[in-house]
Amino acid sequence: MSASERPESQAERFANTASAAIGVLMALACLPALLGVVSRVSVYGVIGAWVFYCSVLLLYTSSTLYHALPPGEWRRKVRLLDHSAIFILIAGTYTPLTLGPLREHGGYWLFGLEWVLAALGIAMKVSGSLRFGRISNIIYVFVAWVGLFWAKPFAIGMPMPGIAWILVGGFFYTGGIVFYAAKHRPYAHFIWHLFVLGGTVCHAVAVFGYAVR
Repeated sequence: MSASERPESQAERFANTASAAIGVLMALACLPALLGVVSRVSVYGVIGAWVFYCSVLLLYTSSTLYHALPPGEWRRKVRLLDHSAIFILIAGTYTPLTLGPLREHGGYWLFGLEWVLAALGIAMKVSGSLRFGRISNIIYVFVAWVGLFWAKPFAIGMPMPGIAWILVGGFFYTGGIVFYAAKHRPYAHFIWHLFVLGGTVCHAVAVFGYAVR
């Protein structure tokens, strides 16, 4: 969830770091609940729950580190991890859905597709092929919403409230891109973080309330 190369004010840097750190604290606070959930679900549920949880923790940890570091080589390296973590979170969010409600409705295909796309996205980031923010944003959105092609399996295997939480979370993430792209506006990146937090909460409700079995 990195910011632009526009120089941040100290207040912006603090806001960006703190908002990302809130995500880390929220994830850690949910760990006892996660342990309770995985103690009573199938092996598919255990795998899905842990993959989702770890992908969330990775995203917010890398974002917190990126925004906390001063400009320099280490910050540039962590920024790459931060960007890559977005792909991991997208695939990590799909994992409990595809191994749970969609497992008997073509879920394995979507599972494989998401992780292949995530791996390709990360490879492009590492190689420098995705240097332009606008192209990166388009690819993020495509990878995130490719599940729409599985709309019917979702309708069959997922309770409607769970689908609603998934969609609302997706709208949070996608709507926040408007602020992510507004790199020239002060605190736009902080607002983007708030949208991401909202999306994560919605998807956590969908995953642990309706997908993990």
